[in-house]
Amino acid sequence: MKIKTTILLLVLNAMVFFFLLKQKSPFEIGDEGEDDRILSFAPPVHEVKRIEIQAGEDHYSLEKLGTEWFVNEPIQWAANPFAVRRMISRLDAGEAQVVFPVTDIIQRNQTLDDFGLQDPKISLTLGFEEKDYILSFGAPVEIGDRVYMLTPGKDEIVVVDSGLLQPFLLSAEELKADSILSIPLFEVESVIVEFTPEGARQRFKKKDQKWMIDSPFSAIASHEAMQSALDKLLNLDAQILGELPPEQIDIQHFNAVCRIEIIGNRRNEVLLLNHFLVNGEPSEDFYLAKMEGRTTYFVLSRPEVDRWRTASNDFRKKNLFEFSPESVTKLEIFEHTEASSQISFLRLENNDWKCFSESEVYTKPDSFELDAPMVYEALDLLQSLIVMDFVNDAPTAEDLEVYGLLEPLITITVEADRVFTLEVGNGVEESAQSYANLRDSDGIVTVANEILELFTTDPFHYRNRNLTLFEEGAGFSYFVLGAKESESQLDSRSIESFLENSQQKLAVEDAQARIQAIQALLRDFRSEGFLKTEELEEGIGFPFELRFYSDVGSELGRLELTDRLAGSVQIGRLEDEEHLILLPVEMIDALFPLLHDLRIPEEHEFPEEKAPEPEEVEVPEEETSDNES
Repeated sequence: MKIKTTILLLVLNAMVFFFLLKQKSPFEIGDEGEDDRILSFAPPVHEVKRIEIQAGEDHYSLEKLGTEWFVNEPIQWAANPFAVRRMISRLDAGEAQVVFPVTDIIQRNQTLDDFGLQDPKISLTLGFEEKDYILSFGAPVEIGDRVYMLTPGKDEIVVVDSGLLQPFLLSAEELKADSILSIPLFEVESVIVEFTPEGARQRFKKKDQKWMIDSPFSAIASHEAMQSALDKLLNLDAQILGELPPEQIDIQHFNAVCRIEIIGNRRNEVLLLNHFLVNGEPSEDFYLAKMEGRTTYFVLSRPEVDRWRTASNDFRKKNLFEFSPESVTKLEIFEHTEASSQISFLRLENNDWKCFSESEVYTKPDSFELDAPMVYEALDLLQSLIVMDFVNDAPTAEDLEVYGLLEPLITITVEADRVFTLEVGNGVEESAQSYANLRDSDGIVTVANEILELFTTDPFHYRNRNLTLFEEGAGFSYFVLGAKESESQLDSRSIESFLENSQQKLAVEDAQARIQAIQALLRDFRSEGFLKTEELEEGIGFPFELRFYSDVGSELGRLELTDRLAGSVQIGRLEDEEHLILLPVEMIDALFPLLHDLRIPEEHEFPEEKAPEPEEVEVPEEETSDNES
């Protein structure tokens, strides 16, 4: 019997222990040394779900929904995450400097009012999953920057640093987040925009970190344009409404003219907008706005929102080609003219390029070396080719015929990770654009002619532009620049005598720098292109010549020069070269003031002699008879 009684008592003691453990106070002061003791919460303070602050007549309320905090009072808004984290962090690190039970002050005939805790100046309510706990803060301590605090059980008074309160003494403006939406840019997965009544529903969706237009048509969106527009939308400067005249706010009849839904990871937010009235008329500068499910109204800039009206067109990806030049294995250009011609560039295993041409008009590419940089320049031009206008997203066969795309004028094909084929049709009337279509794409677009004109099937355009003016071991030492019809010349070895008569008044240092630049360009000469002799305009001559010599004075070659024909055009002619050469711009600039002093001055050109005209003899009027007159 005694054993049964003992066992029963042990069981009862265990039940009482677990009951007391269950009823353990949510707030404790743990030992952390002789002087400093840490404020401890159970459950931990980082699990708090609600925070309410009562400071005199001001009342603020915050609530955690999912992973984000929101202000519920005095406004309904996304909370400033930094401000909330500072509140929780400060509570978690709070220290009790002095602790004494309430029973002690009662024994000393004191009351809570003596410590400012009967009607506390500040009350802080922490809401956990199951229960709310209140911390009351009263009068400041006479010595030191400290304040009295009443624990949630109202059984202990704690002296804490007044800095514990600082994160909670914020205005509504400081508590709210800067952005109107709480979903960060990196988390946005979809955007739905609806303008009523005229606007179509637009939907944008992110797929594999790329933005796509899902509605009203399917197309690739410009990632940069979408990210930029979204960033501006998420960070719009919102002005919360205060006391405004009733005629400006029609809140009772808030019928949204625009609805923008931002969808993130397992959450979404909806922005509703209505007209902001000024003198009874909708403002052209502002929208009246609110978040769906919240009651706080605010004003937003209208232009930044209205750009989403045509977002499906404006944010479309305008680059027709998307490839890496290093991945391209073949480039093909086909001109559909009366004398159709085709040129193909094939990358070999050693990364060199081989040119193939099928044409009865142009020179065969086997007669000269291919210029690989020109192939890469063509690929760069294709990458820079952008859509000027989206014309038709669902063309019929009749549409293709009208735009000249059933039988295109030019076809450009790039074989890389995938095959891109651009077909170019008729030109747009009164415009420097042409209709085009990217094969396997449903849409018809327009592109600029100025880029397309740079593509030709003439292999001559792609010949190697690196020219060897003299052999590497020839010992090139100096050059002489002269005018054919005069004795004026410039020897690069001695320029002082030339500069003495210079009309340009060049400094010696400037002239030497130009001569060094010319010598460097001659050693590693690369032309801007070539010109067939028959293409040279009539009347253009070669009045200058540039002769280059070895260190022993033997002539290595000469380059005949035209005058500067335009800002960046000057033509040269080599003895052993059947085609004319377009000089590089750097050489044109270096030569210009030097050639100016070699020209024959106009005052030295003598006009043809003319026979003197007979002098007129004036007859006096009085000696003239009537018959003569």
